[in-house]
Amino acid sequence: QLKKRHSWILIFVLALEAIASGRIFVAYNYGINYKYFEQPEHSTEAIDYIKSMDDGYYRILYASESYQIPGAPGAFVITTPNEPFAKNYPGFSFYNTVYNVETDEFYDRSRSNWFVSEAMGRNKVYNLMSAKYWVTYDFETQIPEHYEFYYRDKQSGYTVYRNPYFIELGKTYKETINKDYFKTLPVFLQDQVVQDYLVTEFSENNVYELNSNLEYVGQLADEKHREFKLDVPLSNGTLYIINYGVSEITLSLYSDDNLICSQPYSQYNYVDINLSNNMEIDKIVVEGENNSGVAAFMDVYFEPNDGSYDQWYQQIQQEKFENVLFDRDYISADINLKDERYIFTSIPYDKGWKVYVKVPYEKVNLGFIGLRLGSGNYHLEFRYEIPYLKVGAIISLGSLIILILLSLRNSKKFRKS
Repeated sequence: QLKKRHSWILIFVLALEAIASGRIFVAYNYGINYKYFEQPEHSTEAIDYIKSMDDGYYRILYASESYQIPGAPGAFVITTPNEPFAKNYPGFSFYNTVYNVETDEFYDRSRSNWFVSEAMGRNKVYNLMSAKYWVTYDFETQIPEHYEFYYRDKQSGYTVYRNPYFIELGKTYKETINKDYFKTLPVFLQDQVVQDYLVTEFSENNVYELNSNLEYVGQLADEKHREFKLDVPLSNGTLYIINYGVSEITLSLYSDDNLICSQPYSQYNYVDINLSNNMEIDKIVVEGENNSGVAAFMDVYFEPNDGSYDQWYQQIQQEKFENVLFDRDYISADINLKDERYIFTSIPYDKGWKVYVKVPYEKVNLGFIGLRLGSGNYHLEFRYEIPYLKVGAIISLGSLIILILLSLRNSKKFRKS
C-alpha cells in the first residue's frame, strides 16, 4: 500500500511539473510572425526567369540575404544551404548529409561545419565549376568580381548578374598533378594550381608552376586585432588573406587612415576581395578571435589585374565544349581536340553516370568526372542511372513472384486440410 501511494504521489508531481514547464515555455518564448518566413527570396521567380532564358548547363550563385526578426539574437539568413534542392537548380550550397559523398574531398576543404555554404570571392574556382549567374535581393555590395548586370525585376525585387568568364561544362588540361601531393598544399594554393593542373590519383607529377602573378605582401600577427601597414599602396587587383583557424573575421581596408571598405567573412582557409582602379589601400586590418588553440598567422597575397587572367580565359576558349545540352539526367556536348588532352567536367563524380565514349572516366579534381582523349572530334553523352536500380528491381520482382508462389502453395495446403 505504501509503494502504491508513493507511485500516485510521483505521478501527481510529474503532472504538475509538465504543466508548469509548458506554461514557462509559452510565457517566455515569443511568437514569430509567419511573414518572416515568406520573404521574396523563398520564391522561384529569379530561378524561373533564368531557366526561361537559358537552358544550358550552368550553376547559380546566391547572395546571403538576411532579416532581423524582432527579439531574435541574430539575423535570420534567408539563403540557406538547401537552396538548390528547394528550387531544383545546380547551385553550390547544400547539406553534406544529402550530397553525393564522392565529392566529399572537394567540399571538405571549405567546410566549417556540417553543411557547405557559398564562399564570397573564389571566382577562379567557381568559374571552373560553371558559375554563370548571381542572384541578389538586397546585397548589391557582394557582387562577384567582373560580373555584369543582366536583369532586374522591380515587382519581385531580385537582380541577376552574369559572369563574363563563364566556362560551360568544363575545360581541357595539358598537365596533371598527383592527388595525394595536391592535398598537402594549402587550400589557397590548391585553388591556384587547379586552374592549370588536373588532379588525378594516377598522376606521377609533384611539381607545379603557377600561371599567375601572385605577389607575397606580408604576414599578420596572431592577435585579435591584426593591423598591417603597406610600404607600397595596392590598387586594381585581388587581395588574398589566408585565415586558417579563424573563420569569423572582419576585413577592413584603409587609405591614409580613411576607411575604404569593411566586410565580415565567415569562411575557412582564405578570403579574397577585389580592389578596383579607384581603390588605393595602404593599411589592412583584420579582426577576429583565434579559438583554435594554435598560433594563426595570416599571410597576405596580392594579384594585380594586368590582363593575365583574360589571356588565360581566351586560351582555354580555343578548346571548349560546344552545343551543350542539359536535361536533368542527360548531358551532351561536342569538343574538337588538336592534340591529346585531359578533359575536366564540372559534373560531380558518381558511379551512376555513364559516359558514351570508348574511354573510361575517372574522378578528378577531388570529386568530378574527367577523362583522357586523343586528338579528333568528339560527341560526348552523359547519362545518369541510379546505381543498382535495375538489380534492385529484379530482386524485388523475383521476391514478389516467390511470395506469390508461397502464398498459393500455403493456400492449397489450407484447402486440403
